[in-house]
Amino acid sequence: MNNTKIPAGAREKLPFWFSAAWSGRGAVVIACTSLFGYATFYCTDVLKMNPAVIGILLLSTKLLDGVTDLIVGFLIDKTNTKLGKARPYELAIIFLWIFSVMMFSTPTGLSATGKAIWVFIMYSMVNSVCITMLYGNEVAYLNRAVIKQENKIKLTATSGIYTILLSVVISMIVPQAVKAAGVNPRGWTLIVVGMAVPGIIIGMMRFFFVKEINVDTEPVKLDLKEGISVMSRNKYIWIFAAMYFCYHLANNFIMSAQTYYFQYAVGDIGISSLIGMGMIFVPFLIAAMPKLMTIWGTIKTLRIGFLVMIAALVIRMIGGTNIITLIFGSVLFMAGYVPIAFMLNAYLFECIDYGQWKTGKRVEAMANSITSFVAKIGSALASAGIGFLMGIAGYDGAAAEQSSSAMMSIFAAYNVIPMLVIFIAFIISLRYDLEKKLPQIRSELAEKQ
Repeated sequence: MNNTKIPAGAREKLPFWFSAAWSGRGAVVIACTSLFGYATFYCTDVLKMNPAVIGILLLSTKLLDGVTDLIVGFLIDKTNTKLGKARPYELAIIFLWIFSVMMFSTPTGLSATGKAIWVFIMYSMVNSVCITMLYGNEVAYLNRAVIKQENKIKLTATSGIYTILLSVVISMIVPQAVKAAGVNPRGWTLIVVGMAVPGIIIGMMRFFFVKEINVDTEPVKLDLKEGISVMSRNKYIWIFAAMYFCYHLANNFIMSAQTYYFQYAVGDIGISSLIGMGMIFVPFLIAAMPKLMTIWGTIKTLRIGFLVMIAALVIRMIGGTNIITLIFGSVLFMAGYVPIAFMLNAYLFECIDYGQWKTGKRVEAMANSITSFVAKIGSALASAGIGFLMGIAGYDGAAAEQSSSAMMSIFAAYNVIPMLVIFIAFIISLRYDLEKKLPQIRSELAEKQ
């Protein structure tokens, strides 16, 4: 039985409010990253910037990520404050939305160079600094806020449900808002401000209501160079990171191309809201995921997900602009990415345990930062790829209709390229054989502790 005098995270069963408070920030960050899926469209059609220039800008911001991800992960592992190790970094949610508003409020009176500098700075502050802190502290925070391993997995699944429910709302509202805003800069500012206010309130719930528990965990005693060395010896974190990179690259190609696809191929950008409505079925799969992972195993579940995503994109390719196949294929794709998108922590715990067994050092935040880094690289490469691809194909944001070459590039970015990338992820997954080694690894770690 639960004792209310015991900290919520240490109880046999987590209270309902705990899951809601924990999940708010993750859902809000997903909403923000979804918003940035429209960054390329905003820059080309609202700011009238050159697509190739945008591609270079978004790709170049990732040069900062290679530095900030490792530094933030190292800092979190070394942090020790009255608020805890990871909890103080939750404050980044406030600045995340401030810089997001500034990004989508780029002064239209600036020169082409001025716009490029503004977009580069705001995009970098959101992705290279704020999201780096918020993704980097996730595993370390969870490990100290919740004691029981099974509760950590259940909380990960519950958080995924809240996230997808919010994503359903966002995916239905934002396309309509974008359609209403059109190329009006003020309309875009109002959209982001309208998301920022509730985003900050909901996002800060974890900080205020979920405290770290003082567990007897040895502090990590290593410098940055040693930390990098320890991570380099953990082969499974890199194998998983490669799969995670492929997922984000494919998914962000789809997100970036979707606006163009519905605007020019389907003929109505507002119809893309129907795709978002299909996400309402995904929470049921997330709720079942802990049980499915127990039956199938973690890696088999992941591989099945990849195959489902590939099948979904094939269906969309065959159906073209048919609304039924678009909706069905998109919902199937969402179902396929549930294991890698919403059960990330389950795989990270496996890799972290292996790293501790292999090196004798338990490094949590830096492991989390690696997946954060590759996720942002995937997102940036997708945005840059869209810019380069459409720039080469002759896309013109001021034109009412696009050339056949531009339409082919939009179709490729929405279906063909993501399908090829997910197939690569499936091939990589065949190298991830950690699960069968875990019983022995965790048994030996328990003996040492």
